[in-house]
Amino acid sequence: MPDDRRRERRKCGSQMIEAVAVGTIIIVIAMALIDLIVMVLANGVNDGAAKNAARAAASQSSLAKAVEAAQNSLKENKKGNAGFITELSLKSLDYVPKQTVSATTKMHVSLPIPVPGIGASYTFLAQATEPVVAH
Repeated sequence: MPDDRRRERRKCGSQMIEAVAVGTIIIVIAMALIDLIVMVLANGVNDGAAKNAARAAASQSSLAKAVEAAQNSLKENKKGNAGFITELSLKSLDYVPKQTVSATTKMHVSLPIPVPGIGASYTFLAQATEPVVAH
């Protein structure tokens, strides 16, 4: 009888150790997945911001007005920020009158759960080109 109890305790103890080990691994994977989701969403927001900035600039008749319109467009994109985006700025704007306008945006993102060895923040660049529609 005492041997049966000992075996039962060993079995329960080994199951506990296995559960803790597996649980730890699952938590680390979940944290990395949350960071990956934030990076993918931030990249999509940056792509949309570049497209909106180029579209806003394309409707202007001069470079100065185009830069102002692109900056205003980026201010609107910053309003819906979930707190992970630390900076969204216009890196460059190439305006060729009566042809095209290209906007390049830069976005800094801070990860909600920095995983050691991966990094705590990232910078994304996006570029969009639109035909100039202003006369």
